[in-house]
Amino acid sequence: MSYSNITVSPSNSSTDTSIPNTSSSSSASVSLSSKPLSGWHHSLAGGIGGLAGAIVTAPFDVIRTRLQSSQSVQFADISSKPSSPFSFLYRSRTLSVVRKTFITEGIAGFYLGLVPNLLGIIPSRAIQFASYTQTKKYLIAANSNVESSAIHVLSGISSGLITATLTNPIWVIKTRMQLGSYKNTLDCLIKTLKNESVKGLYNGITASYLGIIEISIQWALYEKFKSIAAKSDYARSNTSISSTWLSYLGSATASKLLASLIAYPHEVLRTRMRQMPMHYIDPITNTKHFGSKYSSLLRSCRFIYIEEGIRGFYGGLTPHLFKTVPNAAVMFVTFEFISDFMKS
Repeated sequence: MSYSNITVSPSNSSTDTSIPNTSSSSSASVSLSSKPLSGWHHSLAGGIGGLAGAIVTAPFDVIRTRLQSSQSVQFADISSKPSSPFSFLYRSRTLSVVRKTFITEGIAGFYLGLVPNLLGIIPSRAIQFASYTQTKKYLIAANSNVESSAIHVLSGISSGLITATLTNPIWVIKTRMQLGSYKNTLDCLIKTLKNESVKGLYNGITASYLGIIEISIQWALYEKFKSIAAKSDYARSNTSISSTWLSYLGSATASKLLASLIAYPHEVLRTRMRQMPMHYIDPITNTKHFGSKYSSLLRSCRFIYIEEGIRGFYGGLTPHLFKTVPNAAVMFVTFEFISDFMKS
């Protein structure tokens, strides 16, 4: 694999970070300024990448959702056990949820909500990657063909806004499937519409918009890390295919990890706002109610802080990282692989 056509500029604002093109021939030339793929190519590559990542990390998604919800205690089995080398399994809430899920629901319990998750992941990632790449292309053209981190951030914001608006109903159903007792996805959809109308399918949409912060940070960091890796490989004359894929993997992993740590609280808020109506006690007035406890973003923040403190905004962080970081790595590497394949 050759990088002979790459031009490395000392200025970050003019660095071309397009995906290198690979082919089956070891002597094939790669150009960062090659003609970009069309929108549907990016949609296909993004959808396949999202599919691969979702299947691989589905168990982590179930555990994360249960730990983020206000019902996390019922999914855990933390009890006093005799001191033993394995007592940590009972003290750790995360491991306790894993243990109880396996005992009460078996392996299938770790894949609850997978169908609506896949139905959401495939179009969501297809929309995300296509909207990001197309927005970036137009912004670069409008900026005299100069690429910059600001363009990456703006493209990420546009991508996140479009994706969140179009796919929120699917994520509501997925979340409720993982938390509630429904016969199947259709049963969950019918009951949600019957009890809450169409509005119920958009619970958590404001928190989803907050997630745009994470998406924009992730894209900006991914592009930056990928650019740095490409420059480093070029400077060291290391243009092997394995080096290219390792740069994709490392860039995706590092960018998702940092973005998740910065923006994680919105994940908890979004999960709470998507929960089904329930009986609850208002922590401010101490009165009993039935309905959506976390009906707005501000209300959710107040209730979580009063009842659980700052720690409540970070519930499920460990399984979240175990799920999203490998997911992003698999998804982005698959996206790059499919894109390179279609280019060749």
